[in-house]
Amino acid sequence: RLTVSSSHRLIVSSVSLSHRLIVSSVSSVSPSQPSHRLNRLNPLPLSLSPRLPVSCGMQVSSRWFKLFITLFTLGGVVWFGTSITRMVVGFDVFVPGTLELKTTHSEEVRLHTIWLFTLLGGWTGWAFGVATVGGLGTAVMLRSQYRTHGYLMMATILFALLIPVQAYVAWQDYTLWTLFDRTSGMPLAQPAEILRVFLYRYTTTAVNVMIGMSMLAALTILLVLTLRPLVRPQLPKSSS
Repeated sequence: RLTVSSSHRLIVSSVSLSHRLIVSSVSSVSPSQPSHRLNRLNPLPLSLSPRLPVSCGMQVSSRWFKLFITLFTLGGVVWFGTSITRMVVGFDVFVPGTLELKTTHSEEVRLHTIWLFTLLGGWTGWAFGVATVGGLGTAVMLRSQYRTHGYLMMATILFALLIPVQAYVAWQDYTLWTLFDRTSGMPLAQPAEILRVFLYRYTTTAVNVMIGMSMLAALTILLVLTLRPLVRPQLPKSSS
């Protein structure tokens, strides 16, 4: 059985690793880097350089950039890890490979599993809120880099598509949250009503597709921001 303590250790280790990867990759186009220093140290032409200088009208504080990218990284990793954990917890009430409830689980066990699923929903909601603040701040500060770094534009578009989907999921989680007592976890509604709200996201095709696509979009953002800056551009071949 997956425990909360093991999930916490997994999330903490993922936060540390992903924070170093994303910060190092996105910082390659940080708006606080001076252009004259890059031109002397980088032997590649300006059109081929993977770390292009920023031509901004005003200097943006690197402290704000570091704050936004840290919020985006921490919130995103916690949200992604907790979302996978609550998916495992949620599908525990079903017979594997189907959407039929397990007959071996009593009603008390089933409701307790749904309550644990609801608690993890609180973590995903707040974590994505933090990631949204950090992501929007980072996107605004790097807006001048979209023409020369297309992967930043793609990551921003994917993140923008995530926001309405996760806002709808957060609303569904809040509806489920109101059916339980916040301190004791005891159900405040009839078990049939709790099951109806819980099963809605699994039995509705549109909701399933949106949640699945949002997880794929989040994984794509992670891969793009960590792997794309590692690709070195090729020098043009000199004509003899």
